[in-house]
Amino acid sequence: MNLRKLSVENYRSFDRRQEVIFSDDEKNATLIYGPNGAGKSNFFKALLFVCTFIETSTKAYGQKMTYDYFVLKKGNEKKPTIFSIELQSNKKIFEYTFSLLDGTVRKETLKLRIKDKDESTTLFSRNSLKNGDYDKYGFTSELLKSTRPDALVLTRGYEVNNSYARDFFELLGSIHLVSGKQPRAHTAKAIIKNQGYYEKVLELLKRSDLFIRNFAISERKVTNEGVVGGGINDNVESNIESTIYDVATIHYLRDETGKVVGTQQFNLKYHESEGTNRIFELAYPILDTLENGCVLYIDDFDATLHTNECRFLVNLFSGELNKKGAHLIINTHRETLMDEVGYKNILLFGKDNYESTIIGKMSSESRDKNLAKKYMRGDFGAVPRVEDYK
Repeated sequence: MNLRKLSVENYRSFDRRQEVIFSDDEKNATLIYGPNGAGKSNFFKALLFVCTFIETSTKAYGQKMTYDYFVLKKGNEKKPTIFSIELQSNKKIFEYTFSLLDGTVRKETLKLRIKDKDESTTLFSRNSLKNGDYDKYGFTSELLKSTRPDALVLTRGYEVNNSYARDFFELLGSIHLVSGKQPRAHTAKAIIKNQGYYEKVLELLKRSDLFIRNFAISERKVTNEGVVGGGINDNVESNIESTIYDVATIHYLRDETGKVVGTQQFNLKYHESEGTNRIFELAYPILDTLENGCVLYIDDFDATLHTNECRFLVNLFSGELNKKGAHLIINTHRETLMDEVGYKNILLFGKDNYESTIIGKMSSESRDKNLAKKYMRGDFGAVPRVEDYK
């Protein structure tokens, strides 16, 4: 898969460096478990920050380094926050690392190696760019001079059409992240733009046993009047236009004998269950990822979904629809999914005595079945330590 590694240090609940090496077997899925507060969502946010900051760091009003360091250790405000990501395309493997402190980029390195070879080539190291050591790769001292201290050389390289930076950005664009808490009408927007997804989404809904026979989508413009704008004139009101996507699900209408005599429309948002809304919202990201061989990371994956629906969606990535090796990463509490993917594809998040996130994997000794039962029994850790009232 395209995403090989991700490491995080001094970020939110991560104090010491924690690294994940993603498995790449036929299951095409990575399942992340741990109690509430263990850092699962923070890991998702770390990857989201990495992707967003790389893509927008040169923008005047871009990401602006809106991140939190690990605040539960005195002195960490004086230490850099460090991210490292490894991406692969065919035989090319890029390793990119950057560190941030006090609103500036302190270190930044991009390396390239060829698969099955040990040696890597440093394409640039930010602190050495002024020496002209990396001119032959297009990362010049002039490029460094044109990059703000709070922006990334890699982003600036992409803007000036550096071939290595563009290859890296293409790989980064194949990582899709979906938060479970902020629905964004992914599926409705996609179908409006490309009707080719209509039949695919409908088939997915039917296979999910939702009794939905059809659906229709309409869009309308809504103006939010009287919004107070920021900036110099805070009292100036403005009208902000946005698009609302209305989805109508269609069910059979039956007479007293059970015969189908027509159809009945429901409003997806107001009449269907939270679980049905969740599946509809995830339909496009999942189908698009499968079709294009991308990586999809979903936070709070199983929210409002039945266990069988979770199993159905996860198994799509090891089924016939996944012809291009797409990979699914999920934060989940559904322990029954463990036996679907096996020990190699399970990550366990917990916290040490200093409330810092630690990441582990199941050992090869856990390769037999009944992983879910053993996990809930506490054999692997990464479960909440709940106590009864006395």
